[in-house]
Amino acid sequence: MDVAGNYSQRANYTFYAPWKPGIAPIFGDTDGDRIPDIVTPDAAGNLRTLSGNNDPARAITATAASAPRNGVNDTTTSWADYQITHRGTLNEAGALDQLIVHNTGDASLKKHLYLIDNDGTGRYDQYTKIPLTRQKSTGCAVVPSSGLACPADRPFAIDWSQVTQVIALGTPDGELTQNFPATPTEPAQTKIISQTSLLTVEGGRLWLHDASELKWNEVNSPALLIPTAPGTGSWDDYDLINPGPANGVTKTPGLTDAWQATLWARNRTTGDVFAYPITRTADGKSDFSALTKPNGGRLIDTGDGLTAAANPRIGAADFNGDGFADLWAINTSSAITVFSGGTATATPGKVDGFTGLSVMGDATTSASLRSNQVPWQCVDAAGGPRAGAEISVYTWGQTKQHEPQMRVGLLSRRAGGPNPEPSAI
Repeated sequence: MDVAGNYSQRANYTFYAPWKPGIAPIFGDTDGDRIPDIVTPDAAGNLRTLSGNNDPARAITATAASAPRNGVNDTTTSWADYQITHRGTLNEAGALDQLIVHNTGDASLKKHLYLIDNDGTGRYDQYTKIPLTRQKSTGCAVVPSSGLACPADRPFAIDWSQVTQVIALGTPDGELTQNFPATPTEPAQTKIISQTSLLTVEGGRLWLHDASELKWNEVNSPALLIPTAPGTGSWDDYDLINPGPANGVTKTPGLTDAWQATLWARNRTTGDVFAYPITRTADGKSDFSALTKPNGGRLIDTGDGLTAAANPRIGAADFNGDGFADLWAINTSSAITVFSGGTATATPGKVDGFTGLSVMGDATTSASLRSNQVPWQCVDAAGGPRAGAEISVYTWGQTKQHEPQMRVGLLSRRAGGPNPEPSAI
């Protein structure tokens, strides 16, 4: 009821309290709502955090001007010029994800790989950007079942300028959290104690950069090449995806069970998605043998039209909390589609395919309204957030309508797959 005594229709509002000490953190969560997030730049170059419970007022989590730049005279570089990845932290006491970012165009900025720290509330423009040290390379990762030897020819640049892709993979040995007792200055807390590793693509090859065990917020030395088997293609033809432990639990006699990270990769031309599990040797070392053949992954998605041309941004996270990683894609119209992961073998956590899709909204809007009663509809500001923006209602399978002060669109299916985009009016 307003001050004039007028009643409005009752509506439910979903909200969350920020991260509470003692509550187990969620890998992929950046803002403390215990739901994984998509962190991506908008059309203005600001950094946005998108999730099912995102407060529209907090959608912008770093301004465009806060992106790493070439000194005070650089006024144009923004987050839109960076590849952005996150899963866990490079330290052993985190509760919310850090970001790893790499410039995609500027020759000077490309030499650096930056760690962007979380301020504890999901903001990424409060602390100094940390350039990660480029370590030397002296060997290869463990790949015993591949039959491959570590090649003598391992070109490795002195800086990060040759990196074409980077992902925060998660922890190859297994992701872990731990309860910490209260101290005189902090309450009891549950924190992430396993450190994320990074995977980079350089010259079509995969390089593993583990987190340093001696210095927080740094990568370990040496960097390790994951050799590629001859005749199996190049990683330049795939987009790396970090779903976390999406192959179920690893059980090794005499060793503690481990939820090891898995690599997914999207074939940029066909849109098919493949899984490459990281396993473990009998003596407990992480085995990267499945990552030695780009074209040898286990097919987990096909026919959905998820090509790089149609869907430039792609990633994974367990949005619904069912223990299975989901696949998300953002198409050229900024529509976000989520494909729910599932298993055909009743193996907890192992994703064999995807059972359905849902519309998460528009990556450029400041708010995306979705109904619990009508889950196939969403409401967004047409063309992105701005003063005077029209409101668009996107839905499945209904004809276009037109109402005063409201622009109603249609979510149509792309040729070759169901990824939605708003139609023209």
